[in-house]
Amino acid sequence: MSRWDNDDEEEDDDEDIPWDADEPATVVCPYCRAEVLEDLPQCPKCGNYFSQEDSVTQTKPPWVVLTAVLLLVVFLMFVLRF
Repeated sequence: MSRWDNDDEEEDDDEDIPWDADEPATVVCPYCRAEVLEDLPQCPKCGNYFSQEDSVTQTKPPWVVLTAVLLLVVFLMFVLRF
């Protein structure tokens, strides 16, 4: 008899099923430590986004601001000369 043959022990059929199969998958918010659903892009408690690509961009990129300022300076120099 091999040491891997365990005829005396009953096989547990529940090992293949996760212990929380009826409950939805959750993760912990890295900002407020609240338990939230895994599929959500944003924490419902604190409002922070879980990834950068899901977050809303609040500010303009620096090159847009710099271009706008340079165009304004060029326009003002042109208007004040004439």
